[in-house]
Amino acid sequence: MNKTYTVDEMADIIVSYSNKVLADSLFFKDLAGGVISVADLRYIFMQYEYWRNIFHEWFGLCILKSGDASHPYVSHTVQALAHHVMVEMKENHTLMYQRFIEQLGHSTEPREPESHATRKYKSHFLNVFGTSDTNFVESVAALSARELFASIRNTYVKKALKAYYGIDKSPWWDIHEHLELEHFQDTFSPLKQELEGKKRYATLMRFMTNEIDAHVQYWDELYQEVQMISCTSQQQKMAS
Repeated sequence: MNKTYTVDEMADIIVSYSNKVLADSLFFKDLAGGVISVADLRYIFMQYEYWRNIFHEWFGLCILKSGDASHPYVSHTVQALAHHVMVEMKENHTLMYQRFIEQLGHSTEPREPESHATRKYKSHFLNVFGTSDTNFVESVAALSARELFASIRNTYVKKALKAYYGIDKSPWWDIHEHLELEHFQDTFSPLKQELEGKKRYATLMRFMTNEIDAHVQYWDELYQEVQMISCTSQQQKMAS
């Protein structure tokens, strides 16, 4: 990838890459086929809630790495990052997500604590971008790519919820289907000023696709976890 890409071209590449990794993911393939039980979905989505509840940390880390705000691209990007955190918290998107969990039905089982996959993934962004080896632009590019991926992922999830799980509408998924796309546009577009004419695209694209890979891997690991839990539970019932 030696040529110079526009931001729009990079977005197109990320969209194509996102569709590919969704198609290759065992969890998202089975979700699209409606073969995952509601109980297993509850486990997966409740684990995901633990992770998404630290969303402000990813945005905050990017701001921490921003540096001199006299650069217009820094100022505009930081404003966008801070605005996204404010909107999420002001509109209480955490409560919206909890309402979605309720739509999956109530369980008599106590809530599972954070799993190994969740604990590992919660530290992922900090482990990659919390060091001096990475910079502001790289961290924002990675976060923006994950936000763009999330808008595509959310469309995927919404279709499955409606087709197989009786959930026609859920405010959190409805809002975030479009909000994540806005996040990408708001946070990545100001970087045009810094990227113009510079051949940093290959490096940035690597950070962007790696971030998407890590995210999909998390979902697949959650799916593996719940399958193991279900298998162990069945074995215990047969033995009793």
